[in-house]
Amino acid sequence: GRLLVQTTDPEAVAAAVGDLPVFRIGDVTTDGALSLAVGDESVSLSADAVRDHRDVIERELA
Repeated sequence: GRLLVQTTDPEAVAAAVGDLPVFRIGDVTTDGALSLAVGDESVSLSADAVRDHRDVIERELA
């Protein structure tokens, strides 16, 4: 499995998980969008789209 962690301290996450690999897949922006890139794949979502996806995640985990 994989775990996605939003943090301001990626070095602390790496220290906490020990030998497990930690990858940075995005950066904070001021435009209200979430932009991720992994390998040759990328995705960008508006803040509204992220909010809609959070609703789906919360509903599915309930």
